[in-house]
Amino acid sequence: MRLVKLPFVAISFLSLFLLGGCGGSDNDDIKPTPTINSRPSNSQPSPTVQVLPTIAATIAVSKATPVITGNYFDNLPEFEPLNIENVRYGGTLRSAESASPPHFDPKNLQSSVMGQALYGFYEKVIGWSANPNDKYSRLEPILAEDWKLSPDLKTLTISLRKGVKWHNIAPVNGREFVADDVVFSINRYREPDAATVADYKQIESVEALDKNTVVIRLKDPNAWILDELFGRSEYVVAREVVMASGGSISTTLVGTGPYLLTSYNFRRSWSGIRNPDYWRKDAKGRQLPYIDTIELTEMTDQATMLAALRTNQIDILGTQFLPENVISAAKTIPGLQVVNLKLTVASPAIGFNTKKAPWNDIRARRGFSMAFDRSKWIEGQFGATSPWTYSAPVPWEFVSVEPFMPDKLGPYQQFNPTESKKLLEEAGFPNGRMTITAPLFFNYPGRSTNAVLVQQLFKDQGINFPISYLDGTTFGSQYYQRVHGDLGFAYKIGAAYNLNWYAQNKYLIDASQNTSFIDDPQVTAVVKAIKTTTDPAKLREQAKFLWDFDLNGAWNVWLPYPSTLAVRSPRTRNWLERFTTTSMARFPWLTDAPRTTP
Repeated sequence: MRLVKLPFVAISFLSLFLLGGCGGSDNDDIKPTPTINSRPSNSQPSPTVQVLPTIAATIAVSKATPVITGNYFDNLPEFEPLNIENVRYGGTLRSAESASPPHFDPKNLQSSVMGQALYGFYEKVIGWSANPNDKYSRLEPILAEDWKLSPDLKTLTISLRKGVKWHNIAPVNGREFVADDVVFSINRYREPDAATVADYKQIESVEALDKNTVVIRLKDPNAWILDELFGRSEYVVAREVVMASGGSISTTLVGTGPYLLTSYNFRRSWSGIRNPDYWRKDAKGRQLPYIDTIELTEMTDQATMLAALRTNQIDILGTQFLPENVISAAKTIPGLQVVNLKLTVASPAIGFNTKKAPWNDIRARRGFSMAFDRSKWIEGQFGATSPWTYSAPVPWEFVSVEPFMPDKLGPYQQFNPTESKKLLEEAGFPNGRMTITAPLFFNYPGRSTNAVLVQQLFKDQGINFPISYLDGTTFGSQYYQRVHGDLGFAYKIGAAYNLNWYAQNKYLIDASQNTSFIDDPQVTAVVKAIKTTTDPAKLREQAKFLWDFDLNGAWNVWLPYPSTLAVRSPRTRNWLERFTTTSMARFPWLTDAPRTTP
């Protein structure tokens, strides 16, 4: 099962170090001993680099106090070009964290947010990285140098990077990273209790061909195997740490990444210092990373985070901040840096149980969808000026290179009361009025879902239904068992990972996430073809077919969501956020750092 990223989660700062780097140190013998205090608690690249306007183009500064002019969000940059000129080394970067992992074993982390928190310490063989040329992300080698997938799509051969060392911390003590480490880690992800076991069941065998080569053989052809094996938080771990911990990893964090853990207080704070033996250099051949120390404090309240930013207690706020909070910060912090990514990792949707009437009638589904005023839904939650978009029912990059706005979703995802009433009348509802006895099920109650507003907007158009809140465990269990009433799971999150994963889970009749019970022979044929398609043009054609099928059949009522707004302090540079399966970023540096060399 793929983990779904939920809205309004402040992305971990440590995702900045996905491709991680740490430079040399004046003390090459440093061996920090982590202090653990766990207290219980109730990619499609663009051919050119576009230089985008700075925040200064949006904010007029008068007497050191920024004044918002015009439409603030329309003028924000969409991404920041690579910035490694006049780099300063050293200093401490402080970040707000939204969550702390309860342990350090990536095999059993059930949340993508928890997995992100380990970036910078652990590394992956292959992973998503920020593309320095445009706003998209792509899979790139990390601990791998390169890879090759056989013509029959059943054998993956990975050549590993030479000269990589584990952290100089017991029990690994800085030994060389080798192919056996990758084999050991992959075999752990294949174990029945691993969070990744569903994807790793595809593996027939994995072996170290030599010291720097790993060969993975698959049971069946799969053109998407790279993303499915390495697209999340599948870090490489050391056998010695697992054995010393009795088969799991609890309080010892030893990786190959750019930072060494120095302290950790569960659900409070943690910190790290540069790894003096790190392997990576920047494009100019300089040692990475640029920053000496990272300090992280867990914060979940946006007002608290913004207050900390204003008082120089933190530098990185992550993403998904409410628009009015971003504007408030921009008004009071000269030089604040904000990026409007114009993309959302997951749009919520109202789904139907099409095995039951009236939802087996396409006119009822279309009429219901067209009765919902999405603009008022956004305005009621996030304000009239909030920037917003959709994520696609299939991964957006296969369908369009631009964000999905309402005019691209076809007629049945538009607010059209007249046509809605007509369709509902044709489906057997007099005067286009409908009363639904089964509730819409909501999870994550609060502002980010605003179930009452959804209910009211439908009521305004003569459509009435009760609402019901479920806790996360119950919601997830009923969702995957496809146990729901007439309307189905009315508020589900649609997250796009890769086209094959989405197609297999959302459109095959027996798939647990096919909560609308879609059963169409043409769809099934396309879904099966996607698994072995490598031609980009053909993939786009297949993705477009699924996209049109979902929208034209109104299998889901797709709701818009605010664009991703990422915020950083005035002193940070070379910072970038992207969404794929996680947030991506480059190595940051600080303009007030003390040194010009490592």
